[in-house]
Amino acid sequence: MSSNHSAIQDQVRLPLRVAWGIVVQGIRIRLGRSVVTLLGVVLGVAFLMSILSSSLLRSRVVGEIQARQQTAAMVGFLLAESGNLSGRTLVVWRGAEPDDIEQRFLREIFRPGAARPLEVKDFAPTGADDRPSLIIVLGGALPSDVWESISPHLRQPVAVFTRTLVSDPSGAGVLLRRPPSEEDLQRQAQEAAQQRVRTIWILCIAALVTIISISNALLMSVTERFREIGTMKCLGALSSFIRRVFFLESALMGLVGGVAGSLFGLLFAAILYALSYGWGLVFGSLPVLPLLGAMVICLAAGIIASILAAIYPAGVASRMVPADALRTNI
Repeated sequence: MSSNHSAIQDQVRLPLRVAWGIVVQGIRIRLGRSVVTLLGVVLGVAFLMSILSSSLLRSRVVGEIQARQQTAAMVGFLLAESGNLSGRTLVVWRGAEPDDIEQRFLREIFRPGAARPLEVKDFAPTGADDRPSLIIVLGGALPSDVWESISPHLRQPVAVFTRTLVSDPSGAGVLLRRPPSEEDLQRQAQEAAQQRVRTIWILCIAALVTIISISNALLMSVTERFREIGTMKCLGALSSFIRRVFFLESALMGLVGGVAGSLFGLLFAAILYALSYGWGLVFGSLPVLPLLGAMVICLAAGIIASILAAIYPAGVASRMVPADALRTNI
């Protein structure tokens, strides 16, 4: 009796490569059902990616438009103060490192055929015909000694400030850029918070719909494979092996659908914004690294959502009684 008991061997555990082969063969045999499942992943991930990329593109595009408008307004104020800049010399005092708006402003007024820049350190008194028109102050402070040494040699004793009038020894400074008020900052912060809440809500709904659609497709796949699952169990497949097959299949669907959905969602959002704001503006201000990060997030979300969606169908398949599965007519 003891010898017969010792001769009983443990049930064979099939390796991962066998499960992978069953997954590939199952996808090939049920290609139509696999495409339906894959489309569910693609559409769900594409929706997620379009929301994330639209948010990134909107912030960049709106920021670019606002920067261009602000730069144009600063140039307009300067032209109203000094007249035509063509061929004229403007002294530049760098009280602080130029920000993005100031760099745009300098490129615009000192473009070829417009005004000529002259740094304060390079300034030297010249004749009446070659005198600089005025001084541009980058930053808020203009030292009094700099003003006293330069102002007698300017055509217009005016200091033009690009930020704030922190220190203006001229007494007649012109501010080109109005700083945002406290109300403006509060309104912008409130709008940003509301936009984040809307985005999170939409993403949660999209993720839930994606999981439900994938789970439904996998449940239909279980129904179609009753006899196959029963046969595998009769041949010695463990319940853990059946679950592994379904998890591998769902992970593969999530990977392929995540890649395709991320690309499709990004392309859809970029084309939509390009049609609204222009191809040059959109593709010239693409946030490459944030978009790549969003694609990685969407790819991971597609794989995780597919695996989560497979938990219930895999459990149903693994608990199936072999005799009942073989008696089915499906």
